[in-house]
Amino acid sequence: VCIEGRGGTVSNCVIRNCQGATMDCYGGGACLLVANALVTHCVITNCYVSSSSPAGSAEHGGLGVYMSAGSLRDSLIAFCGSNGTSYDSGLKGQDGTIAIRGGTVVNCTVASNVNATCSGIRARGGKVINTIISANRVTTSVLGDTATVMAGKVAGDSVSTTFENCLADKDVDGKFAVEDPAQTFLRPGNGNFRLRTGSKAID
Repeated sequence: VCIEGRGGTVSNCVIRNCQGATMDCYGGGACLLVANALVTHCVITNCYVSSSSPAGSAEHGGLGVYMSAGSLRDSLIAFCGSNGTSYDSGLKGQDGTIAIRGGTVVNCTVASNVNATCSGIRARGGKVINTIISANRVTTSVLGDTATVMAGKVAGDSVSTTFENCLADKDVDGKFAVEDPAQTFLRPGNGNFRLRTGSKAID
């Protein structure tokens, strides 16, 4: 799904089994490029960007979602990259399950994704609000800080102005509430991301 030009809305959809595999791909499942682009109440799952894409390019990234504008709201992004094809080595996995350079991510859950070096959210701009980033896994420690990457950041990216009221399984720069995935979700490994009673994610 790519929303550009005059914009548009995708709602109440399941976006799955998608692959961005060309040199000009943006996001495996959804791409938001304009201010009036909206993806809401969706599930984005089992999507990936192949290793044919340029590593760390300023124009590419996001196993599940790439966004430079617009809004991703009330959605679940899970099991992206779990087929092991995405960004298998080196720095090619640094752009996260969501690569955000502008726009907003609000009330979303990013969980049980797999990538080489960043399986959470890679933010170079925009805002991430009221979002859970948990139970994600990296397959290398090429950047030297696996815990930080799992929480959603690659070394050198500032989180001080990007993340607001978010929960993760590891903290980054004191910006996240921290909770073990087993205390947050009922059965994340089986795709049950309902919140457990007593989770910090419940307002």
